[in-house]
Amino acid sequence: TGKVPFLFEGGQLRIVKRLPHMRGFTNRFRTEYSPINVESLNAFDDGSTVTVDDLYASRLVRRRGSLVKLLGDGNLEAKINVEVHACSDSARAKVEAAGGTVTIIGQPAANEAQPTETSETDTVPTDETDQDDS
Repeated sequence: TGKVPFLFEGGQLRIVKRLPHMRGFTNRFRTEYSPINVESLNAFDDGSTVTVDDLYASRLVRRRGSLVKLLGDGNLEAKINVEVHACSDSARAKVEAAGGTVTIIGQPAANEAQPTETSETDTVPTDETDQDDS
């Protein structure tokens, strides 16, 4: 009847077919960590405390201020105290088996997470003299 379809492009492949398909979605609230394996901690001295700044200074972490997660690939020979943002269970077991400790930073301590209880001095006292005695 003389009318052309809405998305008709003269016989060439339609733009919807030419564009790549976008499947799934991207989580905007994802937490991205820089992975560090346990074996790479052997570069530090025995008995030292390794922080995120130390990992950045030794070029094991590329971006300053990035979150660091300790992973359990490899073996650890030195007794090292590690301070990271996250840690896998196998990495924690390997560090503790070598005699070191793992401290998770960026989370409140167990005693700070508890809400404080209100004492009797914090409550508003009721004035019993305002009541009528009649």
